[in-house]
Amino acid sequence: MTMATSPTVSARPSLDLRDASRERIRHRSARMRRFVRTGGAPVGLVVLVLVVLSAVTAPLIAPQDPGAQDILNRLVPPLNDGSGHVLGSDHLGRDMLSRLIYGSRVSLIVGATSVLIAGVVGVLLGLLSGYYGGRVDSVISWLANVQLSFPFILLVIALVAVVGAGLMNVIIVLGFASWVIYQRVVRGEVLAIREREYIEAARVSGARDGRILVRHILPNLLTPLIVIATLQVAQMIIAESALSFLGLGVQPGIPSWGSMLADGRNYLTVAWWVATLPGLAIVMTVLAINVLGDWLRDELDPRLRT
Repeated sequence: MTMATSPTVSARPSLDLRDASRERIRHRSARMRRFVRTGGAPVGLVVLVLVVLSAVTAPLIAPQDPGAQDILNRLVPPLNDGSGHVLGSDHLGRDMLSRLIYGSRVSLIVGATSVLIAGVVGVLLGLLSGYYGGRVDSVISWLANVQLSFPFILLVIALVAVVGAGLMNVIIVLGFASWVIYQRVVRGEVLAIREREYIEAARVSGARDGRILVRHILPNLLTPLIVIATLQVAQMIIAESALSFLGLGVQPGIPSWGSMLADGRNYLTVAWWVATLPGLAIVMTVLAINVLGDWLRDELDPRLRT
């Protein structure tokens, strides 16, 4: 008499899934512990989130119209009861808190958009110069060397003076004045990647150059590009503030931290808050972005993390 035997089901696949899940949880926990241990990174993240939220919700949280003038309450100090200005007012009676909130919009828009333009232009030129080499590389490298021969801030001032001030002009000038760093990094990486075996295999299989660049080379460049873009946002914010301070930035009617700093330089002895508050906003935002950029660089590079 034969007894039917039930088929045995191996528990190994489920155990492998559990082990993989535990490994992912351990990896995330270790990453979170490293993030907290850095000290400055959590604080920088909180500051940056607050700045972004204030920029997005500016019409909702701003207590007053940033352009409304109240001459009777001009140069009111911060925390003055009865004035309606929590952080004081400027020389035209405009609310400082409202102008700081709306000024964050200009800084973040200029920083993010100009970095996007510089990244697209620099990555494209870096891919072409590194992959094709020869005359293409010589021409692009020559253009990069010519641009690097000019100090960055002087080049930006000269270009803005030619095309004119304005938010869009500032974004375009900053974007096209800072593509070189992306081109240099991408070119160096592509020169090393293009000779590897899987690139040769893709060529032999008949893949076109565009497919090789997009599918096989560009994904290997994302880590350094993310770190560079993060740190470049802080530089673009400083550059926009410098241009606005010199009167070459956004239009006078648009609140900007740089223009607020320029307005307050003549009142440092009698109204310190007019220049100090936008200066602190610039310093805290740039410092928060730089701290997060340093943490991101260490986290994405295993050698630095070790």
